[in-house]
Amino acid sequence: MELMSGVTRPHVSNDDPYSESQFRTMKYRPEFPGPIVAAGLIAELGMPRPGFGVPQIAVLAGVAPVEASSAGGVKHRLSRGGNRRLNMLLYLIALAQERAYVPAQAYMARRQHEGRTPREARRALKRHLVRRIWHQWQACWPGASATT
Repeated sequence: MELMSGVTRPHVSNDDPYSESQFRTMKYRPEFPGPIVAAGLIAELGMPRPGFGVPQIAVLAGVAPVEASSAGGVKHRLSRGGNRRLNMLLYLIALAQERAYVPAQAYMARRQHEGRTPREARRALKRHLVRRIWHQWQACWPGASATT
């Protein structure tokens, strides 16, 4: 078999009004670092399911705090479980917001002023982002019935 030069990918229509309208609200949010990350979120989350709310997404993404108590002190550690791709997308959003989004910078400063390390503050920001993404996700699928 011989390779043909000059052959390009066939034209793919990207003007499906239904899919564009469903994800436009998430795709063009200024605090998200771009359509690639939004597409990754859409691919990982899919359509909302009944009974699937903020706590379930936090566990799925691996950003739900796991209690790690020792000698009477209560601490929380990073969950090693969950969808690592979804966690990476949240991390990318958190980094972009730390650099350029004023409300996220204020949130990080407030958490660090409360005595958290920058790493712990970023984890809290990722949990905050899960709540924001969940609400935006629900807005993309008005007919889906999911609970908080």
